[in-house]
Amino acid sequence: MTQKDSKLVERGLTFLGVLTFLSLWILVNYLLGDRGFLLPGPLETFRFATREVSSTEYWVALQSSLINLLLGSSAGILAGVTLGTLSVLFSRFKAFSSPYVYLLRPIPIGGWAPFAVLFLGTTPHAARIIIAIGSFWTAYLISEQALRSVRPELYELAEVYGRSSKFQKLFSIALPATSPAILGGVRTAFGQAWNCLIAAELVGVSGLAQRMWEAAGMVQSAQMIVQLLTIGFLFGLCDRLFLTLNKWMFPWAEHSSR
Repeated sequence: MTQKDSKLVERGLTFLGVLTFLSLWILVNYLLGDRGFLLPGPLETFRFATREVSSTEYWVALQSSLINLLLGSSAGILAGVTLGTLSVLFSRFKAFSSPYVYLLRPIPIGGWAPFAVLFLGTTPHAARIIIAIGSFWTAYLISEQALRSVRPELYELAEVYGRSSKFQKLFSIALPATSPAILGGVRTAFGQAWNCLIAAELVGVSGLAQRMWEAAGMVQSAQMIVQLLTIGFLFGLCDRLFLTLNKWMFPWAEHSSR
């Protein structure tokens, strides 16, 4: 099978997957009978979506969610990559931070939400702190693991060429060798930030998830589905952008992994 044929098959399977999803959606709506309002069909949901996206409240909630996501994830990812790098460069920093890592990392993001609301109230700052914490650990652990996976002989080669300090080895050997993995970690951390966004806004912070929660209280299933599809679409778009950026910046990494 040629590469062109393979792509045609993949596109056909993608179309089949979408068609199967819509068919199951319609089937479940039909089987619910009188309770079909709990899961409106695709056509009814589409009609509601056209009204929803024309409302000011929808775009205000979307803007609020995106701002919280971008600010919170940027802070968490930057801190995670920085501290993950420091833990590799300095063994004493690693020893100092280990108790905090083992104690705080297992705490689920929902456990931080009450503290964020307690100190900051139901404000955007609380949502951003929750998102930052959730994305921090992913970025920290993947960055640390990637930098520790660099082969020791590469550092020995750097010393031969006069690059003996830790920071010289970092910028000349470690970061170039692990940049694809670190960017992949950033992508994973940003995906985790989307999950944290839901938890952050369910505590009362304005955004898409809060709008979805309000719709649940009024049994507005169509509105809930529209918010879910919006989040899913934006997450998929961001994930695709990260993949494109990775291929553009590190084309050699894709070929070397084959």
